[in-house]
Amino acid sequence: ARAPAAHLTSLQITKAGAYGLFGGVLSGLIGISGSPAIVVGLSVLGCDAAEIAGTSAFVLLGVAGAGLLLHLRLGTVDWPLVGLFLPGTLSGAFIGPGVLKRISGAARERVLRPVFFILMVGTGLILALK
Repeated sequence: ARAPAAHLTSLQITKAGAYGLFGGVLSGLIGISGSPAIVVGLSVLGCDAAEIAGTSAFVLLGVAGAGLLLHLRLGTVDWPLVGLFLPGTLSGAFIGPGVLKRISGAARERVLRPVFFILMVGTGLILALK
């Protein structure tokens, strides 16, 4: 079982910082929110699927805020595309936790990790083949 965050070892704290830094770099350079690095980091620290989903959402809130401010400053936001993507993204953000709540703990572990892997590999292939 995973130790609570207040009882992490110095090595675990270093790993969390490294994964966080990698996630931030991913977000800043290629705009993928840093999710892959954050999810892997939380998994390495022993979080279960539900903790990974909840904790990463709050970590990414900070990443999104920083990205918003910095990209506004750079002028790299395509506002019409924001309007097209945002409704679906927000809808999914509300639907996801509801679905997660309905899946038992053991099933979450069996289902969510492979689903995340498939989504990451699939989106990576789409980018590579584009």
